[in-house]
Amino acid sequence: MSPISAIYLSATWRNTTTFNSETGHIGLGFDLANGQVFRISIDENHARHLVKTILDQLPLPSVDVLRDASH
Repeated sequence: MSPISAIYLSATWRNTTTFNSETGHIGLGFDLANGQVFRISIDENHARHLVKTILDQLPLPSVDVLRDASH
C-alpha cells in the first residue's frame, strides 16, 4: 500500500445529494480540515466510476461489521 500524497486535502464526507435526472449529475460535499466546505457536482458516469474505485480500494469489512450494518 502506498501513502497518500500530501497534495491531497484532508477532508471528511459531508453529504451526497439526490441524483438529478434532468442534468445527469449528483452532488458531493466534503468538510475540509481548514473549516471550508468543498462541493462538487459530477455526472452519472463519473459517480459510478467513483463508487467502483472506492470499493476496489477499500479493504473488505469483517463479517461482524456487515452484520451490525444490517440491523
